[in-house]
Amino acid sequence: MTKLTRALLGLGLGAAIAAILVAGHDGLTGGGRAAAQAQAQVSITVDGYFYDPANTPILEGGRVYLPIRDMSEVLQAHIDWDNTDKQATVTLPGRQLVLTLGSTTALVDGSQATMSETPLLQGNRIYLPLRITSELFDIEVDWTQRSHTVSIAQSAHYAMDERGDAVYWVHRESGDLFVAREAGGSAVKIGTLELDIRRNMSLKVETYSDSLQLVTVSDAYGEPMLHLDYYTGLLVDDRLVKQSNVSYYNRFADNVNRYKDLPVMTDGRMLYLVNAEGDVARSYDLEELAGWDENYYIAGIGEDYLLVRPSQTGLLTYIEPESGETTQLYTLLDEQEQEYALHNDVPYRGDHLRFAGETGGELRFTYDSIFKSGEQELRFPLPVA
Repeated sequence: MTKLTRALLGLGLGAAIAAILVAGHDGLTGGGRAAAQAQAQVSITVDGYFYDPANTPILEGGRVYLPIRDMSEVLQAHIDWDNTDKQATVTLPGRQLVLTLGSTTALVDGSQATMSETPLLQGNRIYLPLRITSELFDIEVDWTQRSHTVSIAQSAHYAMDERGDAVYWVHRESGDLFVAREAGGSAVKIGTLELDIRRNMSLKVETYSDSLQLVTVSDAYGEPMLHLDYYTGLLVDDRLVKQSNVSYYNRFADNVNRYKDLPVMTDGRMLYLVNAEGDVARSYDLEELAGWDENYYIAGIGEDYLLVRPSQTGLLTYIEPESGETTQLYTLLDEQEQEYALHNDVPYRGDHLRFAGETGGELRFTYDSIFKSGEQELRFPLPVA
């Protein structure tokens, strides 16, 4: 995903769903017109935000045609293409559409519907009339002639992610989770996440086995995007069995979500290792171990150690849970770097150490220094058992 501006990220652009008639398949026929088409500069907004497609929309005969290839990059719908029958099956929770190239007949949730015209084929790219999008998906589409602006508004907003053959969706307002597990299959509800989305929602699914997945919804909001919330749900056999959420301020990073083959979950204060049945196998009180009264990022997990970073203080900390011993890793840097880590606040407070892995009994970290050129490296020897 996506060539939208960051403000559009994850806002559920199902408004464009009908524009997904499998772009750019070589040798497609039907619905074609002469290559020379009247084109004009057309602006598009989706839910009030501007969208800038790589390929110019077409304005012809009072109709606006949207480029399918570009729209497909930001769709919150899944497409299955049947090259034999030249059919595209478009799936979204609560709606499934089957379009046939060169035909005005579509299947909408299994019932036949007649479109006013077929899609436009031009230069091996397929375009779909905007008004057909409105009719088939029951969304609001307005055209402003003076500014040549298409305004698309949709009440239902989804974020989508694909993992293998499985497709997952989450509904922005309700938090309902859906999955479609086979080509052309319908989306089935599998649970509800407790969400409070403020602005920019996105969905990521981590797969541990055929029966075990972790879904993470992120939401960046505030001006200028200073807040980041994570909502996490554990799926066992397509059932939502455990949830957690955490909020961070003025720092953007991903949490480690896997230790060996086990999912990792956190609410910022506690860390949980979860087994294949969805039960907590191990838990750690991060505030008690690290000593700071704030939410923590999870930077790394080993057999006998944790790497955590307090969101506000920002100093990466090595923890041995068994003994309770901790080391703030910035103290291993030279004096100049230590001073910078303690007083720096650009772009975030704290050090800039990045965990790069465990090798030969050592933890390796990299960082960018304002005092030295090139990427720097720090090694931390693990205790010998």
